[in-house]
Amino acid sequence: MAITVAQAYEIASRLGCRLLAGEKGLARDVSFIDSIEQPDIEPWIRKNIFYITTGYAFRDDADKLCSLVKALYEKDAAALAIKSRFMESFPEPVVELAKQLGFPLILMPDDLPFIELSYPIMVAIVEKQNNLLEFTKLKLFEYSTQVMDNNLFVDILTGNIKIPDEADYRANALNWIKPPIRLVVMDIDDFESYIQNKNEEDIQNTKDAVINMIKEYVGRKQVKCTVVNKNDSFTCILSQSYTVEMLKQVFAEISQRIHDKGGLRVSAGISSVAEQFIDLGKLYEEARDAISIGRLHRSSDIMYIEEIRFEQALKRMCKDPFYKEYTNGILSQLLEYDKKNEGHLLETLETLIAHMGVRNTTAESLFLHRNTLAYRIKKIESLCGYSLDDSDNLFKLGLALKMRHYI
Repeated sequence: MAITVAQAYEIASRLGCRLLAGEKGLARDVSFIDSIEQPDIEPWIRKNIFYITTGYAFRDDADKLCSLVKALYEKDAAALAIKSRFMESFPEPVVELAKQLGFPLILMPDDLPFIELSYPIMVAIVEKQNNLLEFTKLKLFEYSTQVMDNNLFVDILTGNIKIPDEADYRANALNWIKPPIRLVVMDIDDFESYIQNKNEEDIQNTKDAVINMIKEYVGRKQVKCTVVNKNDSFTCILSQSYTVEMLKQVFAEISQRIHDKGGLRVSAGISSVAEQFIDLGKLYEEARDAISIGRLHRSSDIMYIEEIRFEQALKRMCKDPFYKEYTNGILSQLLEYDKKNEGHLLETLETLIAHMGVRNTTAESLFLHRNTLAYRIKKIESLCGYSLDDSDNLFKLGLALKMRHYI
């Protein structure tokens, strides 16, 4: 069952909304509420959905807004609620079209957050169906907020939002933490193996459980953040006021809690700081880089990008095919020799470089006799064509050894 637009408008009018046109359509059914922030939304319009929008995508184009109203009417959408903040005056042709079609067009106050309109309407819809208990109402509020948080986050990451003011406006409407901000991204290790033989409902329940554990724990630690979900990762948007050391401790505890309760191993990456929401994509890439570097070196389950900028530079650099050729050209003969002879030349070279070319400490570290080490070094020199007595050569070989991890 659904409520009518008239019933939804009764709720909206108490929040300062005003019906501009479409009284004839007030008997339309409303089964859900959703947001529109992109102009080319027609293929995804669904029947009986009450749509809301800031109007930003249509701010300079009354024709696009008319096309949207017409598409909503033709696909039996319920109504459109819109803000006029980004328009000098509300386009009269849009109002006239809505009147002709009998399609409900509602003007929202500019300072009314989406969630304050969407939540009571969704409660009314569900109460009509099930007479929900207060606990279920709270869950519905959380779900509506989560969907809108996820949508905004993905829109910023994918470049659907290009104007900083639009990102700020929508984030403020959802009561996100104010910039400057940083991200902590938590990623489930080997998620593909975990979801094998599990149905979609089980997978979603696992994701919901992880989100709830994160929210519950950060709330207990009085860390204010917005948590969004993208695939098998969970992103926390936080104020820069929290120290990195504190975040490492909190998210290490969360990681352990997730492992203890759900048997999942989680890796986390901490980004740098940004002054605007539009830069979330950059922060997200940094945190993802930190996760992948941490997994590669197994040094820690929680990595801070500022502490591994050199490794990040190598990772980004090695996307260029040239560096694969360069590294293979230097190390391929060593790798081939070790493979054929079950040798340890690569390990020997790495240890020698780690000890700055000092042979006594290298031999001790590898538990080798000096003569055995000398033999291995001569073999490495003959295969690579580099003298290991030259510090410049040690640097070149060391760089190649580091780069090979990212190729």
